[in-house]
Amino acid sequence: MRLLPHNAEIDRGEAALKGRDILKLGEEELRRMRGRDIAMIFQDPMQSLNPTFRIGSQMAEAWRSHQDRGDFHAHAVKALAGVGIPDAAERMASFPHEFSGGMRQRISIATTLLLEPAILVADEPTSALDVTLEAQILELLKQLREKHGTAIVFVSHDLGTVAQLCDRVVVMYAGRVVEENDAVTLFDNPAHPYTRALVDCVPSRYRRGMALATIPGRVPSLSALPSGCSFAERCAMAREICREEAPGLVAQSGGAVRCHIHDPARAEAWRVPGRPAEAAIAVPLTEVRVREPEREALIEVRDLRKHFGEASGFAARLLSPRRNPVRAIDGINLTLRRGEVLGLVGESGSGKTTLGEVMLRLQAATSGDITFAGKDLRRIEEKEFRRRV
Repeated sequence: MRLLPHNAEIDRGEAALKGRDILKLGEEELRRMRGRDIAMIFQDPMQSLNPTFRIGSQMAEAWRSHQDRGDFHAHAVKALAGVGIPDAAERMASFPHEFSGGMRQRISIATTLLLEPAILVADEPTSALDVTLEAQILELLKQLREKHGTAIVFVSHDLGTVAQLCDRVVVMYAGRVVEENDAVTLFDNPAHPYTRALVDCVPSRYRRGMALATIPGRVPSLSALPSGCSFAERCAMAREICREEAPGLVAQSGGAVRCHIHDPARAEAWRVPGRPAEAAIAVPLTEVRVREPEREALIEVRDLRKHFGEASGFAARLLSPRRNPVRAIDGINLTLRRGEVLGLVGESGSGKTTLGEVMLRLQAATSGDITFAGKDLRRIEEKEFRRRV
């Protein structure tokens, strides 16, 4: 995409698209290519949405940059409806701040899919979405691939979505490819210690009451990489050669792996009679105790409501145009006890964030009561509120 900052340099290699090296294209050729031939869905939707323009205007700009004709409005409404935006035709006149974070991501995806690009780079497109919408977006990407032959580069740390969507998987560590294979082979039989460790870290119902597996240490600085294998300091199977010599890619059936263990010329260091080399990869699982929370009620919410666009006062209700208010939260009751973890679950736009903001007095409630440690939240002085909440 050639979207790197100015202080980044590409000192070698090439990236060919339709027979042309993208790295050698001029700015005008890049502008024509982006959006139509190759497009990107960003992890943060505000990277692609301008807060000062309405949604429809931004989608129209993307459309008219590459399309000379066609019914833009019909295509835009269809794209928005396809990613789950309710009342799509009306919401085209809204600004980005009038949507929740998840809904902004839907709009970003709809704008990208509007031009049906040949290659789509999806940078963690579902990270900000709830599981229901995540399934819808993954299904949309599948349909785009099947109907239009779109090639997709799906960037994600979520192994579940990768396994569900991808045909082939490339695992990267510290800027390098450490393993590449078809998805079934890679997840059924991971070859690189890092890939195996990632798979072992996935929570499983078969490990209830056990501590989650973790990968010790941290990724090395990309400005000071070690001379040997970049994963050696975190690898349970590392030998001296791993710290002295960087491994190369070793071809495997259908793929490749960057590890000395799989290099026939280096594998002797791991040959231990009667013990498979892979046995040392996983972190031992240990039993953990779940601490029972104290039972004292810390926050109590009763019949809490927050409505937007509702006229207040007799004169305002009489003179304002008649329209239905947006009922962001409507009759919420809950109790949070000291030491307790309360999960708020719901689709994007269901009121989870608004509830938190009202509880923190960042927004005023339309009606209802909130008590904190037995005191009415509205009556706590600002200084005490800042100190305690």
